[in-house]
Amino acid sequence: MVATLAPRKSPWTDAAVLLAHAVGWTALALAGALVAWPAFVLALLATGSALGVCKGLSWAPRWRPVAALAPVLAAAAAPFAQEAEVEGAWYAVVAATATTAGYALFSALRRGWLAWAYRRPDGRADGFDYGRWYRWSEHLRGRLRRRAWRIAFPRTDKEAALRGGDWRARDRIDFGALDADALGTHDLVVPLSAHDLAALEPLRARFAGHPIALPSRDCIALCEEKPRFNARLVERGFGAHVPSMQPPFAFPYIVKKRHAEWGEHSHVVASVDDEHRYTAQLADPDYFRQAFVPGATEFTTHVLVRDGRLVRALTLEFTFAHALPVKSRDCQAIAIRLRRTTQRGLFEAMLRAIGFEGLGCFNYKLVDGQPQVFEFNPRFGASLAPFFPTFLRSLPKPGG
Repeated sequence: MVATLAPRKSPWTDAAVLLAHAVGWTALALAGALVAWPAFVLALLATGSALGVCKGLSWAPRWRPVAALAPVLAAAAAPFAQEAEVEGAWYAVVAATATTAGYALFSALRRGWLAWAYRRPDGRADGFDYGRWYRWSEHLRGRLRRRAWRIAFPRTDKEAALRGGDWRARDRIDFGALDADALGTHDLVVPLSAHDLAALEPLRARFAGHPIALPSRDCIALCEEKPRFNARLVERGFGAHVPSMQPPFAFPYIVKKRHAEWGEHSHVVASVDDEHRYTAQLADPDYFRQAFVPGATEFTTHVLVRDGRLVRALTLEFTFAHALPVKSRDCQAIAIRLRRTTQRGLFEAMLRAIGFEGLGCFNYKLVDGQPQVFEFNPRFGASLAPFFPTFLRSLPKPGG
């Protein structure tokens, strides 16, 4: 059976029905039809009438009882209203109108909230869309910048994504060789890969005071050797946030190469058949095993560190089609969502423990709200490309 959606009502329907309801009660009162009824009876009738109208509106059923709050509270105040010589019929009108007005206001606020709701791939709302707020607020901040950026990137297949970001009209971005000339003619030189970092090593001294520092060679080597990076975090007291590398390993676990990028040479072992399939990798000393965290949701937090302080963080949530993903070129997310970074303190402590400076990104999943870190890449993360213009707006302005 194929489900079909009911046709959506006109945005004017709710307002028209609510207005007609209030006018109808007012007309009955003016005609004297309500004089014979006690105020509390009329209040109950008004409440029932208001809720009956709300039943036909587009509000979700679980919220409609909220519309009863106004007349119920008003009914409790009936004696005071009568002492003020307010006729019962008019009290009923007030109760009905208050019910409908309260409903209309709450419905308007809810519609406004839903306008900022995140829409999942199936079109269903799922909480607040932080990404929309982030883009809007950073766009506003960008308008306050006094000068434009002159930025040099290496030649890359990410050029389209980088150019498609929210740049200001006067920003200048170039793609070419990252050399001494690029450093001399640009405010910012941004290496994107391990190869770019190695190519800039002879120019390390020129990066003193640069908005984005180069990570140290020792730190790059530590992060690129995944088992040693994990061991360093455990040694510095972050073992609760690192999936175990100690046997025995329960299914599923992962076998991956010590030095690799983009999820290459990483394989989830979920059964005995998988162990037979990856016999060569399991026996190869260039590979290691680690506990795997199942789940269709994975996170990447891009960070910028200067002088031991995490000055910028941006978190992306990746949703996959199954619970055993290895994010890679062959396993793409079906949805990507911007999330508020909630683990800044933890990540800053981790980065300080390994002595990292510069631009990098954590890959992790959450277990009971706590990160389980798979790796840290000491370089520009590919998923940062479309957000990079907003990411750098907190940096000191060129020449400032």
